[in-house]
Amino acid sequence: MADIGIIGLPNAGKSTFIQSVTNVRPKIADYPFTTLIPNLGVMDHKGQSLILEDVPGLIPGASEGKGLGIQFLKHIERTTVLLHLLDMTQDEEMILQNYRDIRHELENFSKSLGEKEEVIVFTKVDVVNPDEIKIKTKNLAKKFKGKKYFVISAAGYQGIDELKDFLIEEVSLKSHMIDNQVLPDNEKEKEIKLYDFKDIGKSDAFKIIRQSETEFVIEGERIEQIVRMTNMQNFEAVARVYDIMAKLHILTKVHAMLQKSINNYFFEGSEDVNLGKIIIAGRVFPIERTIFQKRQ
Repeated sequence: MADIGIIGLPNAGKSTFIQSVTNVRPKIADYPFTTLIPNLGVMDHKGQSLILEDVPGLIPGASEGKGLGIQFLKHIERTTVLLHLLDMTQDEEMILQNYRDIRHELENFSKSLGEKEEVIVFTKVDVVNPDEIKIKTKNLAKKFKGKKYFVISAAGYQGIDELKDFLIEEVSLKSHMIDNQVLPDNEKEKEIKLYDFKDIGKSDAFKIIRQSETEFVIEGERIEQIVRMTNMQNFEAVARVYDIMAKLHILTKVHAMLQKSINNYFFEGSEDVNLGKIIIAGRVFPIERTIFQKRQ
């Protein structure tokens, strides 16, 4: 699937990194779970190529199905090396805790994934004082004994060439050896399952269940997945859910159902009208108050 799996908590800088080293252009924003499906990109460097996979943000409990769950953990089992990105804008204890959280999920999912070679990448150093970076790096390096680490800013392109050199010189050789190794007979007989990430993004079907006159439950694979990953305390993240509901035509259908049953409302706008709610994955989204207004 890919030579290199890029892992880390949401907002660790994975999408910015893969954009800086490949031709892929993922969506980038300052709220968690911007990436909903993996981004695959080809890194061309010094006449050689490697496939990188930006794995959607893992969270504590992912190996048990939380967040994007095990959906993508099994994909990175076939990568050669993991790049574990850690956000250096946080304090040292938080950085270490973030690292432990992801390591726990890898090891809990499978022994092979827990034992896979891992390279530590400290990110976002362009927005942290250089002296602070030196101190943090020195202290954290002691915690990651035996692991190769790099200090980068994908946005500022700091340390990128050094990391690309390492990946081409070390990982491409290992990937080539793995691709050409002779497998035991029992391994040859195993069926290889292929995953088409394009299909994941097409699972837009949904069903509207009317609980009451103004209460609607939405069921659908993609929209429920998005909502489960949304930080309900983040205004922009919640606004994004409304935007996705509009693009999937969920809001259009709910509004039409409301119009048919509530004759004294029409499309205009109001600040003080409570029209009910939409419920997705157990979370409540008030129906936009700017949609209807009572007739005078």
